[in-house]
Amino acid sequence: MPKATYATPSSTLSRQYNDVINGHRYDYADLNAYNTYGPERFQNTILVGVGGGQEFSNNSRFAFGPNVLPAVTLINPILNQTPAYPADGTAIQSQRNVLSALGEYASDQIKLYGPGPHHARHPERPADRPTASTSSFRPRLRM
Repeated sequence: MPKATYATPSSTLSRQYNDVINGHRYDYADLNAYNTYGPERFQNTILVGVGGGQEFSNNSRFAFGPNVLPAVTLINPILNQTPAYPADGTAIQSQRNVLSALGEYASDQIKLYGPGPHHARHPERPADRPTASTSSFRPRLRM
């Protein structure tokens, strides 16, 4: 089993030439519809929907290796000492993945109001607000 040693001033680091372009794209959508029905004391809200899409990744490797000389030292860590990088085309790969998903869902929310006073919050529009002369305040308590 190899044993690691501490770096010394004469230690060198070999560099490897890599030319890689990674692309990733997500295309997903969701479509749903809902409806609330039933009397005031027993309300159902039904929700149905469908969702899905694709995930695409393209990891194009135009070059992989060889090692670039000279190796970098800890005392002289200057890059680009070589006149040119190697030509592309070494160990070329184009890894492409397309993942797709499709799903459906349904939900039913039931609201029950027991006997007696109850309070439920409903959004009001300015035209729906009762005036002082027509107000019929009914306290409500959600159970």
